[in-house]
Amino acid sequence: MEKIKKDYTTFIIGFLAIIISLFLHNMNLYSLIETKLYDYRFQLRGPLSSFKSDVVLVEIDDASYRLLDEPYPYPRGRIWSKVVRNLTKAGAKVIAFDIQFDSKDHETHRTFNKNNFDYNDGDLEFSKSIDFANKSNTKIILASKFGYEQSRLNPYYIVKPIPLLEKKSYTGLIDHEVDEIDNFSRRYTIFNSLPGDTTKYFSFGLQTVICFLNIDSNAKII
Repeated sequence: MEKIKKDYTTFIIGFLAIIISLFLHNMNLYSLIETKLYDYRFQLRGPLSSFKSDVVLVEIDDASYRLLDEPYPYPRGRIWSKVVRNLTKAGAKVIAFDIQFDSKDHETHRTFNKNNFDYNDGDLEFSKSIDFANKSNTKIILASKFGYEQSRLNPYYIVKPIPLLEKKSYTGLIDHEVDEIDNFSRRYTIFNSLPGDTTKYFSFGLQTVICFLNIDSNAKII
């Protein structure tokens, strides 16, 4: 009788432990603990002292707004074309823009009057700067991303740069995942595919590395 009581008590404790464990799992407590331990392990490790980077970040910051006499978004003809030319002359092997160029330059315009015709095409100027870079063996990478539009026949598609720029450059996906538990980015997807499509599209970072290391973009992904 005493043995049956002990077995019954053990069963109750085990059952309650399972219920509590499932409850804590559904509350994402275990995931939260793991993500925080994951962060802490990186803090313990610290930066890699042997790591040497060949990457230079050109950022749009407060100084940019203060020193550049241009409103944002910056015009491609007067700003970004100069950026490409200057970085190419400085010896950049790859120039990667984490900026969407999926629509026409907002400052492109045509002006007609009786005695004058004025045409300013920022995309054409930017395109010419990409030609200059390509002739100097500097590769240009532009950002693309996944788009979704319910009214389309195929609602999933890729938002690419305008054709004039896309055909002269490489593209990489800037989409990235964040952990649902705290909306923090801890992982980086190196390639992705559209639903129903087996084609693998490289991420922005991977495409940059491929171009920098002169790896064949058509190489088989394993």
